[in-house]
Amino acid sequence: MKKSSFFILMIAIVGGVSGAWYFSNSLPQADASEHLEKKPGKEDRTLDEKSVAKLNNLSSDNENQVNISNTSRSYAPFPSGGSLYELEKYMSQGIIPTTENINKALDRVKNASGDELVTLTRILARLYDRSNNAKDNDKIIAALSDSARSADKLVASSAAVGLARMGGTIPGVETALAAAKASGALSADMYEGERVWVALSSPPTEQARILGEIAETKNKYATRVTAFVLLGHPDAVKVLEPESKSILKEMVINTEPEFSKYFNEAGLSDLFIYSDWLQLYGKLESPDNWTVAQEKIIERLEYHESDPRAIVAYLYGIQGRKAQRDPELIEGLARITEKANVYFDQFPNNQHIAYLRKTISEYAKN
Repeated sequence: MKKSSFFILMIAIVGGVSGAWYFSNSLPQADASEHLEKKPGKEDRTLDEKSVAKLNNLSSDNENQVNISNTSRSYAPFPSGGSLYELEKYMSQGIIPTTENINKALDRVKNASGDELVTLTRILARLYDRSNNAKDNDKIIAALSDSARSADKLVASSAAVGLARMGGTIPGVETALAAAKASGALSADMYEGERVWVALSSPPTEQARILGEIAETKNKYATRVTAFVLLGHPDAVKVLEPESKSILKEMVINTEPEFSKYFNEAGLSDLFIYSDWLQLYGKLESPDNWTVAQEKIIERLEYHESDPRAIVAYLYGIQGRKAQRDPELIEGLARITEKANVYFDQFPNNQHIAYLRKTISEYAKN
């Protein structure tokens, strides 16, 4: 990979206000409540729904790093005192990565604990800025690295994830993730998912190594994160090194999502997950040509997929709907739609199946 290509990929994965780190509801989340094993001791904390939501929606993207010249919103200085509510309000107002704000945040971290410290780790991750003073960034990295080893698992998770989202060039990021996993703060799913962020924003040699290690685990959650990142930033696939792309292709094939064992169930969540998996498969096969990518997907669905719900997932998805308007795809779509209709015919009294059939039919008409 040329140096310029690496920086294109780096910007796409972890760059600025364009939303490269945007963490929407569609992003797969490993449920923190499933993986934080409770052990007796003063440091243990009970994860209520609010706490789990905080962890599962954690993002250290730069969406809150703002242009100070933007006057459409009001931006407050970092609150040197006050409640947890005021910290969270500060994040919602927009975070400006100045030395003063960074130092105030770091000072407050020294005496913080619990939910306050979780929130502060999120703020520190967002204060990290590649255009900022290197000494400020080093202090942020050091503070988050310490927090990633916290006995409080929610704090450790928050800090480790923050470091991972800051990019693969962050010193010690892999060590911090490994420490959080070893302590039980990160589950196997969360650990491999965060390593995807690290890998895709790492230099070529390191990228291939980390992706290879992730691929060996055959972790399906990691593939879902990969789909979220690469499908959100199409140019990122184009600049991947051939070795990295080859590893990802193998990883995708080995982590195909599964549907319910009950044949009459085709839940929307399962359909969306499978649809993203198909699009990642197609994107890796043809990064530069959307139509060819869809042809590859349709070919796979027609000849290699035995479960018709895979076809339903494609036809119901956004790209499947778009494909209905591409003349070059009509014949292939017609063939796989026939297979989907055979599946639909088996459950004439199933209202959900009827809804899927009607919706897909309307897509084809429009």
